[in-house]
Amino acid sequence: MLPIAIVLIVLSVALFIVIKSKTAKLILSTLIVVVGVVFMHFGYEDYQSRQGGQVASNQEQVQGESTDEDSQDEKSSEKEGDEDEDKEDNKDSNQSSKSESNYQSSTDTSVDSLKPKYLQRLDNIQKKVDNIYYGDATTELKKSEGEALELWDDALNEIYGVLKTQLSTSEMDALRTKQRAWIKYRNNTAESEAAEFGNGTMADLAYVSTTASLTKERCYELVNIYMK
Repeated sequence: MLPIAIVLIVLSVALFIVIKSKTAKLILSTLIVVVGVVFMHFGYEDYQSRQGGQVASNQEQVQGESTDEDSQDEKSSEKEGDEDEDKEDNKDSNQSSKSESNYQSSTDTSVDSLKPKYLQRLDNIQKKVDNIYYGDATTELKKSEGEALELWDDALNEIYGVLKTQLSTSEMDALRTKQRAWIKYRNNTAESEAAEFGNGTMADLAYVSTTASLTKERCYELVNIYMK
């Protein structure tokens, strides 16, 4: 558009110089002005059209970028949502596995518990003690009480050995301290009972009988309190 306008202006100027008539020059001048205005108008509209196209192009580009960002945000949000769901699923799965494990452990413990078994064994030992013939003589009584003491003492040692496998190190250390204190208590009590009879055979019987009775009590105590 601009080159054509320049050519027309150059031609108009040349004609203006060549033409001698003032009227013709006036008409030519008017024509030049009209032509210039027309070309300026079309040039301005062309400029606005180009600007409008560029603005529209920029807007489309911005909208495209915005759409890409929104799409990226949606994908990121969906990804985070999926990760959260996966975490929740894993958490639920872990909790379920833990619960099943605890239940299985509890079931195994109840099945493998030795407490009922050993309580029954102690009751059977008591039946054996009840069937021991004590007789009437002091020596026979002392022998019978010795047999009872041996049964209860063997049971005590067996129970103590089982507890070593069931209790933790700290629990076993605490029990060992208590057991040593109990042995001192048992011996002192038996000696105190025997002292009431002096140095005769009855003193020996009292010592053995008291030791057997306290050992029996300790067997039941260890099973009921400590055994699992």
